[in-house]
Amino acid sequence: MNIILGKQAAEKLQDSYTILELETFTRQDGSAITAYCVIESVPISELPILLSNIKLHENFIREYNNKNYKYCEDAVEHLLVNLTVNLTVLFRIIGRIKLFKLISIS
Repeated sequence: MNIILGKQAAEKLQDSYTILELETFTRQDGSAITAYCVIESVPISELPILLSNIKLHENFIREYNNKNYKYCEDAVEHLLVNLTVNLTVLFRIIGRIKLFKLISIS
């Protein structure tokens, strides 16, 4: 698995690999760039559920961007069990969700 930056790079690889959107960052110049996860190989045991897991991941990212953190916390349990992604990225997102929730309570 690799992380790439930019939609154009992701589109070039999407016919050959599983591409999952991760996060969008703001650069120092104010422009935004999105990070993507490139999964080179999927274990054969995951093939039957791959499409549903990709959809769950897409919903996770959409709801994260919409600040629906409850959905993200629920969905991450399934993603960690069922999807071959970089766990560090998901844990960082969940860490940010907890921080955002603390800030909004204050």
